[in-house]
Amino acid sequence: MSSDRFGLEAGVDRQLEDAEDSRTRLRWGPFSKIYRENDTSAFKKRKVIKPDGSIDWIVLRPEFRQLLADLAHGVIDGVIFYDLDRLVRQPRDLEDLIDIVEYVKHPVTGATGGRMNLINDSDRHMARMMCVMALKSSEDTARRVARQHLSAAQNGLPCGTPVVATDTGGIPYYTGDSPAALLTPPGDASAAVEAVETLLSELGTAAHATRRAAARERAELFAWPRIADQVRSVYRLLEDEQ
Repeated sequence: MSSDRFGLEAGVDRQLEDAEDSRTRLRWGPFSKIYRENDTSAFKKRKVIKPDGSIDWIVLRPEFRQLLADLAHGVIDGVIFYDLDRLVRQPRDLEDLIDIVEYVKHPVTGATGGRMNLINDSDRHMARMMCVMALKSSEDTARRVARQHLSAAQNGLPCGTPVVATDTGGIPYYTGDSPAALLTPPGDASAAVEAVETLLSELGTAAHATRRAAARERAELFAWPRIADQVRSVYRLLEDEQ
């Protein structure tokens, strides 16, 4: 799996080359199926409403789920993955895979690093620890990116500059329902690229001028004189109540 916002699939092709080398080394036959997850996050969760009305938050990975089903039903008799952090980032997904491996007793081996094989007890325990560490790294990165996007919005709007940011954290509150900002779903690289292309295509048009005016108007709501007045108002209310 590889992040591939421009659809070039270069990262996936490189990973496939390493997987082919491992297949040759293991003296396996040709791959019967290749599961590509181009530009698919193994970390980002989505809200899902089940048929019974209950709600769950899961990572949506159709190709990964198909791999699990094929392995469980004997469609394939082994898996070569590029690296563990490209295979899973959520412990739930790893445990689903391990459950099947323990049942079918087929190898699931890596093409890089220590070339772990989940059919081995020791490698399964190591995979669990590595998955937790990879999840922590993803969460740290997501937090930093969200803060960077908020900073970009805060710095851009006062300059009358329309912004593209992620619809997460405090960003929607700051940008408001305004044409000054195009908010995209977290982890949706294609939507972010489309939003940037929209802004670029509007340069020099009336639509761009409207966005710039909206950006300045929105920024004035958070100008320090206005914030100071609001703080003073709060203190006056507290003083009046005493």
